[in-house]
Amino acid sequence: MRRIYTLALLLALSSCKTPRQRWLDGLENHASARDRALSLDAARIPPRPGDTSSVTYKVRLYPARDWLDQHGTSGVNELSYQMDSCFLLRQGKHDFAPALFEPVNNGVAGCFEYLLSFDLVKDMQAGRLQLVYRDRFISGKPYTLNLHAQ
Repeated sequence: MRRIYTLALLLALSSCKTPRQRWLDGLENHASARDRALSLDAARIPPRPGDTSSVTYKVRLYPARDWLDQHGTSGVNELSYQMDSCFLLRQGKHDFAPALFEPVNNGVAGCFEYLLSFDLVKDMQAGRLQLVYRDRFISGKPYTLNLHAQ
């Protein structure tokens, strides 16, 4: 009988999540922002089980067709190679730069894709996170995506 109770207690304890794991579970799997100039979609890439050291997002940027027609190859080069300082995570008044930024060639015409990974630090877990894209080439406006479920 003790073995059964001990086994039940061990199962209950092993199913408990750390505060960081619960906080990560509260993050949205998808967020988006749209206006006339561009569309921005962010999809969370699930971490390996037990990994609570970083959070990774795949971000897709769709400029308006008229912007692509007007800027041609120079616009494509800017959106492919000069975007590393345009993304950040914001928690309250704290901003966090990505630990990894990688443009991804996805083969979709008129779509620019990026892989962003952020190392988790204690300050991030103090509240709700936002992914901020500060556009420098299309509209010049910042776009904010809320990453926590409301």
